[in-house]
Amino acid sequence: MKFSWKLCFATILISLVTFSIGGYVLISALFQSTYEREIENAVEENQMFQYSFVAYWNTTVQDSKITKENIEKTANVMIQNSITVIN
Repeated sequence: MKFSWKLCFATILISLVTFSIGGYVLISALFQSTYEREIENAVEENQMFQYSFVAYWNTTVQDSKITKENIEKTANVMIQNSITVIN
């Protein structure tokens, strides 16, 4: 095999390996940053739901006892109110 063919295959191989590793690193970094952003958004959404639940609980529930029935009733009313707001 001629030296020029060896040089050509070596160049192609080095280019292939370099671009493969570079692509992997870029895709991995993009996935990681997107994943972290979605986690932050989920935490913020969860906190908003908690705050709205507590605010609704404090303004509407006269009985201050925290029971499963009171929590379910409050959550169902909040769900119904959010559905009517969306529609």
